[in-house]
Amino acid sequence: MTIKKYLDDAYTLAFNAVVSSVVSEGGQHWISLEETYFYPEGGGQPCDFGTIEGHLVEDVQVKNDIVYHRVAQPGSFAVGQRAFCQIDPERRLDLMCQHSAQHILSAVLEHQYKTHTVGFHLTADNLTIDTDSVLTGDQWSLIETEVNQWVRASLSFSALYPESDDLQQFALRKQPKVTENIRLIALGDRDIVPCGGTHVRHSGEIGLIKIDRIDKYKIGQRVFFCAGQRAIAAMQLESHVSKALSSRFSVPVHQLLASLEQILEKQKELQWHYQLLIQEKAKLEAKALIEASKLTSLVPQSPIVAIWDDQRDAEYIKHLIGALTADKDYKGAIVIGYKDEKGAQFVLRAPSGLNAVEILNTLKQVHPLRGGGSAERIQAGSQDVNIVAAAYQQCLEIIEGTRE
Repeated sequence: MTIKKYLDDAYTLAFNAVVSSVVSEGGQHWISLEETYFYPEGGGQPCDFGTIEGHLVEDVQVKNDIVYHRVAQPGSFAVGQRAFCQIDPERRLDLMCQHSAQHILSAVLEHQYKTHTVGFHLTADNLTIDTDSVLTGDQWSLIETEVNQWVRASLSFSALYPESDDLQQFALRKQPKVTENIRLIALGDRDIVPCGGTHVRHSGEIGLIKIDRIDKYKIGQRVFFCAGQRAIAAMQLESHVSKALSSRFSVPVHQLLASLEQILEKQKELQWHYQLLIQEKAKLEAKALIEASKLTSLVPQSPIVAIWDDQRDAEYIKHLIGALTADKDYKGAIVIGYKDEKGAQFVLRAPSGLNAVEILNTLKQVHPLRGGGSAERIQAGSQDVNIVAAAYQQCLEIIEGTRE
């Protein structure tokens, strides 16, 4: 069994310890110590990083009550050797801060909003909890204010080790998952909960808790938040962005949201008018193409509208196709090829007397196309523009051949 010194002292970051085992298997090298301040992954909290005798510690896990430290290189460790260990201070203090902030947020939700924390996830970049109920935006604003009041109250975090028979004397926020070696973390006299993680001594060390985003999650919500230096960095970024937008649009920061909403509404209106113009342009072009095909066709009873367009916007081409195929009086062939974000597409509306699906099946025997449709109209495409261009050309040749 490893003596887990981190349970009672989360601030010792450099120490000497005796190596109790050295294991190398599967290309990985694990060292256990008689006692350690390295926190192993568990309880939603990532492990500590650092060094042992200068060798990087990349992972820390606990198995059968023994804490194993994975080092990047095997080194020359021997059982009984006294090794100097150094924990990454920035990572340790950050994770302590985030975990302590989670206790405060979960306690406020539980005690004041009857909302339970049902999930907790902490990484080097993100901190979230999952809840079992849905709160409003106004409630979350009040919660953010309340948790920071708890921070400023400099409440003490302390560890207790009761026997399982003594648990009934504590107003636990949740019950422990184990029946022995129980560890409770008390937050002043406001909250007490089973926990094996590392924590700050006083809530004031957290400095700041910032709620970033609330997402719907199952029957409740997923709360993205951060604390300490992470919260300060997030607020600095938001301040920089809001000041830059304020300068760009020449409005005070407190009027920025209203101004942007006006801009977005105007943009929607302009987009609506733009779409009307595009549709009208497509209708006019379609009419002109149909008339031109009738005038220039060598076989007047079988005109063809054929366009290969790899320059114009695919959305406009789709409007043009819609306008062309909407003309039910036009009995000629319509073959349109165009490039899009996935590669290229072509559309065939077969002339009277021809089956579009049969033509597509003939093309697929030569060209690796994906697509389908009906006897009247098909659409096919490929990520390779050259494949579609060749299929488009052969489609024209098949239709031309039926007109001879």
